[in-house]
This record gives sequence, structure tokens and C-alpha cells, in this order.
Amino acid sequence: MEISSFSVFFVLLLVHCLMASTAVAVRTNITTDQSALLALKGHITDPNKILASNWSTSTSTSVCNWVGIKCGSKHLRVTSLNLSHMGLSGTIAPQIGNLTFLFNLSFKNNKFHGSLPNELASLRRLEVVSFGLNNFSGMLPSWLGFLPKLQVLSAYTNSFEGTIPESLGNISSLKVLHLSKNYLSGRIPKSLGNCTSLEIIHLDNNNFTGEIPQEIVTLPNLTEVTLANNSLTGHIPNAIFNSSNIEVISLYMNLLSGNLPSSIGHWLPNLRVLYLWGNNLKGIIPNSISNASMLTELELGANYFYGSIPNTLGNLRQLERLNLANNFFTRESSTLELSFLSSLTNCVNLKSIVVANNPLNGTLPLLKGNFSTSLEKFVAFNCNIKGIIPREIGNLINLMTLHLEDNELTGPIPTIVGNLGNLQGLFLQNNKIHGSIPNDICHLRKLVDLHLNQNELFGSIPKCWGSLSSLQNLYLDSNQLTSIPSSFWSLKDILRINLSSNSLNGYLPIDVGKLEHVTQMDLSWNKLSASSFMGNQALCGPPQLQVPPCKRSSKTTTAVIARYILPAMIATILALFLIFVLMRGQKRDAKRKGEENFNAKLDCILSIMQLAMACSIEAPEERSNMREVVTTLKSIKLKFLKD
Repeated sequence: MEISSFSVFFVLLLVHCLMASTAVAVRTNITTDQSALLALKGHITDPNKILASNWSTSTSTSVCNWVGIKCGSKHLRVTSLNLSHMGLSGTIAPQIGNLTFLFNLSFKNNKFHGSLPNELASLRRLEVVSFGLNNFSGMLPSWLGFLPKLQVLSAYTNSFEGTIPESLGNISSLKVLHLSKNYLSGRIPKSLGNCTSLEIIHLDNNNFTGEIPQEIVTLPNLTEVTLANNSLTGHIPNAIFNSSNIEVISLYMNLLSGNLPSSIGHWLPNLRVLYLWGNNLKGIIPNSISNASMLTELELGANYFYGSIPNTLGNLRQLERLNLANNFFTRESSTLELSFLSSLTNCVNLKSIVVANNPLNGTLPLLKGNFSTSLEKFVAFNCNIKGIIPREIGNLINLMTLHLEDNELTGPIPTIVGNLGNLQGLFLQNNKIHGSIPNDICHLRKLVDLHLNQNELFGSIPKCWGSLSSLQNLYLDSNQLTSIPSSFWSLKDILRINLSSNSLNGYLPIDVGKLEHVTQMDLSWNKLSASSFMGNQALCGPPQLQVPPCKRSSKTTTAVIARYILPAMIATILALFLIFVLMRGQKRDAKRKGEENFNAKLDCILSIMQLAMACSIEAPEERSNMREVVTTLKSIKLKFLKD
């Protein structure tokens, strides 16, 4: 019995000792974590006082209850340190390396700076490292590649420089690599191909060079790869277009070359975004791209693509944005109509079509179809579009921006344009549109920008225009308009007005003073009385109008030199040079080809001199600009060589 009592006592004593020793160990470890956090606090500027009162030993609050801190239930150690979005600044204290149970470390969206301390290499349990949207600098440390459990490495929008450490290829568990918007350079390491768990690679907006490694685009779990806005060269690896998991391919603004593979859409069932604009790609758009049925955004602009835009794009029923601008696309030779636009009416979610700066050389189709309620933006300037603006354009009731400037459109502005109640920008300048301005434009109450200049419009500005209360920029210059209604001067919020080079006559009313916010107004080259401006000290002009003299800004002077004086100088210099050459070779020409040859060359010189004089004409509408000078010189050159 005594032995039994002694045994019970011994067991109880042993349990007590074990519990006491465990408590001491816990207190020691928590104390270590607490000291590390307080050291970090000492490196931080906290303008919002988030940590000031909370992270303190003067309160009875446990470290595990401090803001941004989480502890594990088993070991009672700090497992998560999340200080994101707190407006903090400072540096990372090296003592953070003592938080050895940490698996989540996030300082995202603050103003931390400096380099990452090497002591963080001790955090072998880390799964998430998030330093994005700060001011960290220096090299990405190689020890990042020796964190065996790391799944997310996010350090975007900082000032990291140098190369990506080859050691990152050691992390087989890595799923997300987000290093966008830094100053990283060199080649993208092939070793990343060893990270077989990688799903997302974001390396855009850096200074990477070289080719896209084949090793990374063949990763089996890859869903997003964004390498945009670097200096990558070579061909796009075809393997990137053979990945059934890929959802986002963003390679825009690089120096990539080559053609798109003919089978581009056959193996991309999940592709949603394809950004390839701003490269040196060429060739045609393969019809097979229509097999990428989940595609919502397709941007191939600013390349060297040619051929017709395939009608099969209409099979991309999920398409929301299409950008093919700044290429060499043409219409199908079998029809004058731009048939690809008709096919796109099957895309019921389409919001934006941008095909500007392509030699399409066709007419607009009737634009009937299901996207009439979805399309918000249509941009097709400088496309050599001919014919009239179809009435069916009035079906696009949610259209916000319409760019058809710099084309060869004829006919009137259709009255149905008044149906576009959400329109904010209407750009029809530099066409051959004629007729009067329809009153229906007055229904466009959200209109901010209206550009109808350089057409053949005539008659009066509609009286109802005073209702266009949102209008800020109005350009009606270079037409044949004759009068301004009194209601026009009630456009109180308008900023810029250009009515120059029309046939406006009569006097300006005193109501012009209501335009309190106007920053630019050009009424030149009309038939308005000079007396309409006399004594207005807010204007500038010649002394006879009793207004202050105009002072040219340096910007204006530079523009005048570039547009008018420089062409005249170039033409004059070329003429003098040719005179010198011809005077030296006059005898030789006379002997070889006779006086007729010399006279032909003299005619060329006279043509150049006439061009120089055309650049100096006082009237702006009669004066030659740089484009006209170059065109004329080319024709003179051809004539000279021919003769």
C-alpha cells in the first residue's frame, strides 16, 4: 500500500514538472517572438498609430492578439505577420528572422524601403511572402530559393534590380511568382522550368532581355504568363499556344517577331486574354483562332499583320474587346463591304472594336446584330473607309465613343445619330461629309467631345445646341457654316471652341461673355466684323482692335517653326543644293544631252522654289505643311530622275 501511494505521488510530481517545463518553454518562445515584433516596431513609422497602442508590453494583451498577428494553436508561436494596407513606412528589422514558426509574411501596400535582410532566410516554414506595392530595393536575395515550402512570392511594384536568382528553380512548391513593375534585368532563368507547381508568372514591366525560355511555357499547371513591357526578342515559343490550362497570355510591348502558328486556337480551350500588341509580329491572323472559344480580350495592334481580318472572329461569342489597330489589314477582295464587322455582330458581349490605322479601303456594313446593346467603343480612324455612315449606326444605343475621322466618308450625318444617348465623343473630322448639321445631335446630352471639322458642312449651327450642357470641346473649323445662334453662348462649361475657316458673318453678341470657362476660342478666317472684338481686354490681337498684343509662347513658336518655317527652309536648301550641282554639271550636261536636258532640270529647281514660297504664304489654309512638302518633293524627285 505504501509502495502504491509512493507511485501515485511520483507520477503526479513528474506530471507537474513536465507541465512547468512546458510552460517555461512556451513563455521563452513567446518572449522571443514578442522581442522580434517590438524590434520591428522600432524600425517603423506609424502615422495612423495602428501599432503604437496595440503592440505594447504595458498592456495585458497577448502577442497573439496584437493587430496583424496570428498564432498557432499547438505551439502558441506567431505563424502569421500581416501588416498590409496600414500606411506604414520604414525597414524590416533583422530580428524578424527569429519568428521561426512564421508561414505568412505580408507587408503589401505600404511604404517600406531598403533591402531584405539575410536573417529572413531562417524562416524555413514560410509559404507566403508578399512585399508588393512598397519601395524595397536592392537585389532579390538568392536565399529565397531555399525556402522549401514557399508557394507565393509576390514583390511587384518595388525597386528591385538585378537578375532573378537561379535558385528560385529549387522551389518545387512555388505556385505564384509576381515580380512585375521593378527594375529587374537580364534573361529570364530557364531554371524556373523546374518549378513544376507554378501556375502564375507575372514578370511584366521590367527590363528583361533575350528570348522567352521554352522551359517556362511548357509548365504543366501554368494558367497565367505576363511578360509584357520588357525587351524580349525572338519568336514566341509555339508551346505556349499548346497549353490546355493557359488562361492569360500577355506579351505586349516587346521586340518579339515571327508569325502566329496556323493552329493557334486548336489547343487553347481556356484562353481568356491574348495580348500581343506592340511587337514585330507579322503574317495573317489564322482562322483557327476562332477555336479559342473562351477568348474575351484579343489585342494584336501595333504589329505588321496583313491580309484580311477573318470573318471567323465572329465565332468568338465571349469576345469583349478587339484591338487590331496600327497594322496593314485590308478588306476581303470579293466585296467592298467590311464584312468582318458584320460577323462580329454575333459577339453579344462585345464592348470595344479598335481597327484604326489600317488600309481597309471598304465601306461600313449595316451593323445589324446582337451587339447593338453592348458596344461602347468603335474606333476606325484613318482606314480609308468610303461611302456613307449607315443609318443602322443608330442601333448602337450604348455607344460612348465613335471615331471615324480621317477617312473618305461622304453623304450627310444621319439624323438617327440622335439615338445614341450615351455618346460622349463623336469624331468625324477630316472626311467629305456634307449637308447641314442635324438638330438630332441636340439629343446627345452626355456629349463631351464633338469634332466635325474639315468637312463640307454648311448652314447654321443648330439653335438647340444650348442644351448640350456636357460639351467641353467643339471643333467645327474648315467647313462652310454661316451663322451662330444666340443659344450657342449658353454652353457655360465649354472649354475649347474652334469655328475658324468658315463663312460666319455679322457681329458677335455680348453673350459671348457668358463662356466663363473657355480656355481656347478660334474664330479666325470668317466674315465677322472686326468691331465685335474692340476693347475686349481679355483678348489679344492687332492694335486697331484696341486689345493687348498677342505673345507667342515658346511652344507655339516651336510649332510654327516645325510646321511652316522648317518646310520652307528644307525646300530652299534643297533648291540651292540642286542649283549648285547643276551649275557644276551644266557644261557636261550640255555636251552630253544638250540644252533640253538642262532645261528640264531647271524646271525642277523652279518647282522647288515655288514649293518654298508656298510654305511662306500668310493665309494658313493656303500654306503648305510638312506632309505636303514631302509629297511634292517626292514627285519632283521622280520627275528629275525620269528626265
